[in-house]
Amino acid sequence: MEQDIFLRIASIEHDAEYKKLREPADNQALEKAVEESVMPREGEEPLDEDTKAATQKRTRHKLLTKAFNFVEAKDAKPKFREHGKPEGEGAPAYHPLPPNQWKESILTFAKYTVIKMPRVFQAVFYLLGYQREEICERDTNKLEWKKARLVLLGPTHDGAEFFKRLADFHPFGAKDGHFKLYQKLRFLKKLLRRHEQAPEQVEEYSIPLAKLFKWLLYSMELRVGDVLQRRELKNKLKEERRVAEEAFQERERVRHEALEHARTVSHIYLIHQSLFRITRPRRTRDLPLLMTVKALPMRAKRRDVNSTKRVSSASGIQKT
Repeated sequence: MEQDIFLRIASIEHDAEYKKLREPADNQALEKAVEESVMPREGEEPLDEDTKAATQKRTRHKLLTKAFNFVEAKDAKPKFREHGKPEGEGAPAYHPLPPNQWKESILTFAKYTVIKMPRVFQAVFYLLGYQREEICERDTNKLEWKKARLVLLGPTHDGAEFFKRLADFHPFGAKDGHFKLYQKLRFLKKLLRRHEQAPEQVEEYSIPLAKLFKWLLYSMELRVGDVLQRRELKNKLKEERRVAEEAFQERERVRHEALEHARTVSHIYLIHQSLFRITRPRRTRDLPLLMTVKALPMRAKRRDVNSTKRVSSASGIQKT
């Protein structure tokens, strides 16, 4: 416990110095970086509102994560940095948002025998995929810090595994694998309900823990938003599919009716053709004979008329 007291005193002094001299510069640099991430480059068109909001969220989360674990590429070239004003005589210039800013401070908690607000660490462990049996008392959900701090240090005793999981956590997109009930967002929000209502209490206790708590809440917020967005997109695709299926069924119905109509017309035509075949001569060679038979009455009538005319003419001659 004596060691906890000395660590706590050193933490209070560090937090007071940071809050007074460095926190405003960090906040300003964070907001500036987020705004610059959506500014179009020369020759590019400006982003739409949805893309701009998504880009700002990703940039903010990346910068918050960088403060806990950042490994610079081996072939990365040093970038020019503008020197800030010195904090005191002989003090080096402070560059806002330095990489791994809170890594050592979080590892310092592993030296504590007892900590306050253990649910912050518990929720982070669950979010990063650790099992309840690794950090809690047997058959309970109560954090056992003696076990949890060993998980924080990891097998290499430098927190490499913990911070690697933190850096690899991506709040966007579907997640593969099976998640326990206590690893889901609904349980985590319930676990942190008390601290969410009073986040200033976490900051009063420890600024590094408050920064980790801020990263946790923002990661959960992005995760919830991504789940809702993907669910909305899924429902939209379902609705579009339903409309497309209804349109397809309507086209099939019209096509079926058109086919039925065509079949009916074709059937009537076939019946008409069958009746026409019955009434017309069966063979073409019979056609002249039929025409001759039909013409006989007309020829007989003409002969009668001609005979009458000749008789009349003969009578007229005799009279004269």
